[in-house]
Amino acid sequence: MKTSANLIAVILCGGQSARMGEAKYLLAYHGLPQYKWLSQLCLTGLGLPTYLSCQTSQAAEIENGCELIFDQETFAQGGPMTGLLSAAALHPGKPILLLACDYPHLALSDIRDLVLAFEENGKSTCLVHPKTHLEEPLLAIYAASDLAKIKDNFFKDKRSLRQFLHTANHTNIAARNTQVIKSFDTPNDRLNFKGQA
Repeated sequence: MKTSANLIAVILCGGQSARMGEAKYLLAYHGLPQYKWLSQLCLTGLGLPTYLSCQTSQAAEIENGCELIFDQETFAQGGPMTGLLSAAALHPGKPILLLACDYPHLALSDIRDLVLAFEENGKSTCLVHPKTHLEEPLLAIYAASDLAKIKDNFFKDKRSLRQFLHTANHTNIAARNTQVIKSFDTPNDRLNFKGQA
């Protein structure tokens, strides 16, 4: 499919995974570590330049050849916003498809829905719960024009991407089903995984 020329994909791998008890980006739901599975969807499935957002201490656990973006100290303690802003600092002017590793039911079709909607309207675009319409800020595309606003929010201690989307002029895309936006955060979630949605 044709994608926006400047769009890059950033896969968040730097979370603490405290409730899961092990690194979520290394869990294999589809026969591959989740970071690699998502990389293949973005890089091979959509032809997007794809980067892994992580901490320097994680580099040894990631396969050689993957493009890494390390969390910048300037944006420390920002949760997912740290990864987004670190990527934006290295790739100024580019919109960013931001994906977290803890949504194992996410499929190529869901990512394609985001990209097509973004290409159509050019605004930040996110998947939302099909019934509650709650934004999923870690399954979203952030327009380049919004990244400066997010950076400004960071330095004002407004570090919730969901809150940013809630107040921003953006596009919501209903997820194809509720499983797509189910975050797997605990060992029990992992045990109950039933395969691709």
